[in-house]
Amino acid sequence: MKRTGTISFLVVMAVVVLGLVFLSSGPAAWATSNQGPAAQATGTPAPTGTPAPSGATTVEVTAAAAAKVETADGKTEVKIPANSVTETVEVTLTQKTPADAPAAPPTQTEIVDAFTIDVSKGGVKQASFTFSNAIEISSKVTQADMAKVNNDVTKIRIMRYAEDTSAWVPLQTSVDLVTLKASATVRSLSFFALAVTGQVATPTPIIGPVGDAYLSGASNWWVGLAVLGLFLVLFGGLAVRRHTNKRNA
Repeated sequence: MKRTGTISFLVVMAVVVLGLVFLSSGPAAWATSNQGPAAQATGTPAPTGTPAPSGATTVEVTAAAAAKVETADGKTEVKIPANSVTETVEVTLTQKTPADAPAAPPTQTEIVDAFTIDVSKGGVKQASFTFSNAIEISSKVTQADMAKVNNDVTKIRIMRYAEDTSAWVPLQTSVDLVTLKASATVRSLSFFALAVTGQVATPTPIIGPVGDAYLSGASNWWVGLAVLGLFLVLFGGLAVRRHTNKRNA
């Protein structure tokens, strides 16, 4: 019975030591080692940063012909169908940055791109203008933008700023997964923004010490095994000694 009790005690101590090793390594270390290749797809996305303005592009639009205006980098474009104007006008597309937005976006919304559309007649900029037909506006969506919404395109929206109400108005937006462009249709001028809406995905922080001053998960395993070996030798020696003393008695 005594030998059985000693063995049971050693087993319990081994389990305790292994539990300490797991805690010292941290659940994050186990999760990282078991994620495999999928961890790369859900990693921390690279930040988008603030895009540099690419200037303004102006095209002349006539009543009879369709037209397209796009920025020099092709990131933003406007498609104007035929018969959208009743007289010749100049349409100007200007790339902006999120910092140029006239107002902060709604809660849980991040502006990732911005641009304006202006119309001039004879070189005179129009304060307001309405196209006869709906025009299509498109903005490039980056992989970083997709990662922020976990590839849920319903959370990617083009918004226009309504000056009369000083509020952002989300437009019905479609996202082409092949070209990675978000598109919407409008008829009036405005400040437009491409935004990711809803709860923006953020990496889960790992709580615990990080740095060279602390042991890594692999090092903790070696320390744990060494401690386990020490316990086995110590209590194994005690068991042998008790058994020897019993025989000598």
